Amino acid sequence: MQHINTARESFFSTDPAGFNSRIPARYIGFINGSFKTSDQVILNPMAYYTNQAGSSEAVAGFNAQYNLSGDGDQQLIGGIYYRVGDAFIPMIGFLYKNIRMMFTYDVTTSSLSKYNGSRGAWELGIIQQGFYGQYNGDRRQSLCPSFKQ
Repeated sequence: MQHINTARESFFSTDPAGFNSRIPARYIGFINGSFKTSDQVILNPMAYYTNQAGSSEAVAGFNAQYNLSGDGDQQLIGGIYYRVGDAFIPMIGFLYKNIRMMFTYDVTTSSLSKYNGSRGAWELGIIQQGFYGQYNGDRRQSLCPSFKQ
């Protein structure tokens, strides 16, 4: 849950005519899993739901990772998701060691397609995953900036 305290949004001034500048609470649910079906394939189903001020979004789908190298260092990733009432979202990607590159494209299925010419939106993601392997004494090293004097 976000905005539990329904904070006042201060970017705009409060309208004396009764404009409510409070941010409504946002409720979020997310569930996913990772299931190794063989030495070659891992399935990753997921579902997401959010609701705020009467507006909601639900997305569900899955992706599969296919081991190309035997040791998991190279994987082909593909999947499909559905945003309820709006779009199908195919996804393709590649994992090399700890770098994951993914490409998605929203295929608009709602009435919005007549306004966007059935052209959806694309997204490219590049993610470095893993653990920091170096330690500084008993602390892990951080790549984040420090504001200590």
